[in-house]
Amino acid sequence: MNETKEDLARCLEGTRFSGEEMVTLPVLDTGELAFGVAVDPEDIEGAWREARACLERTGRWPVVIELWSSPPNASLFARLTSSQPFSRFGFEQSGTQKERLPRAIIERSKRLNLDRFLDKLERASQEDFNGEEEWESARATTAYFFGESPADEERPRLIADSRFEIDRNFLDWELARGKRVTDSSMEAVWYEPNDPVLLFLPTSVGAEALAYVGWWGSTYHDAAYDVALARRWEREFGAELVSHYGTMLQFLVERPPDSIETAWKLGREHCLVAPCSLLLPGIGLRHYSRGLVDSDRWFLHERP
Repeated sequence: MNETKEDLARCLEGTRFSGEEMVTLPVLDTGELAFGVAVDPEDIEGAWREARACLERTGRWPVVIELWSSPPNASLFARLTSSQPFSRFGFEQSGTQKERLPRAIIERSKRLNLDRFLDKLERASQEDFNGEEEWESARATTAYFFGESPADEERPRLIADSRFEIDRNFLDWELARGKRVTDSSMEAVWYEPNDPVLLFLPTSVGAEALAYVGWWGSTYHDAAYDVALARRWEREFGAELVSHYGTMLQFLVERPPDSIETAWKLGREHCLVAPCSLLLPGIGLRHYSRGLVDSDRWFLHERP
C-alpha cells in the first residue's frame, strides 16, 4: 500500500485524479492515513469506478462521502477535517475506546456468529408485534398493489406469530397467483450529495470501510457485525460499497439475487440492520425482497 499522497498520485497517473488536489487525512491517532479528492457530484459513480479499477495499484478502497455542513468557501483540507469522517461518535456499542479503533473492529468482525446476531435482532423487533395489526396492514398493502387481497377465511392460514412469518405467508400468496410488483418504489434510488469527496482508505477491502467511517446503524450494536455482514454480501453477491453518507450506504452489486428465495434471505438481513430502508419508503419485506431480484444496486438507510 502506498504510504504518502505522492505515492498514491503516481498510482493514479493517467486517471481523472491526476493533478487534482489531494488531502492527507490521519485516521485518529492510529498512524494510518487516508487521502481525499473532491469529485464531480454529476459523475460520482464514474469517479468511483475509475478509482476502483486502480485498486490493485493503490491497495486502497475508494469510498465516496458527503462533507455535511462543511465551512462554505473553505479549502478541501478544512472541509474534510471539519467533517471528521473517522470520528468514533456512534461507535459506543463497539466497546472501550481502544476496541472502537478501526483495526480492532476489523479483527473482531472475523470471528462473529452472524446468524445468531441476526436472530437476536429479529427477536428484538418483535417487542411491539401485534398479529391482528400486521394481518390488516399486510392485507391493505397487497390490495394496494394488486387490487385484491386474501379473504377473511384465509386468515387462519396466513396469520402467524411474527411479522416476518406473516410477510412471508403473504409473499407466497402473491407468488401463487402470479402477482408482480411493478411499482417504482421497489427500485433502489441513490442519494445524490452536494459536496462529495472520494476517500482512499488504508484497506483494500470495501466492507472494512464501515470500521473507519461511522454508520448510524452501528449505534445500536458493535460495528464489527456490520463489517462482517458487508463482507458476507461481497462474498455472496459481489456487493461493493461505493458511497457512505453516515446514514446511507450505497452498493454496486455484481451478482444480485436471481431467485426470490435468495432475495428474501438477503432482504431480511437488510431489514434487520437497516429497517429505515423499508420503513421510510413504506414498503414491506416481501416487496423489498422482490425488488432485490436482479437489481445491481442497493440503498441501505438507517437514521435516528
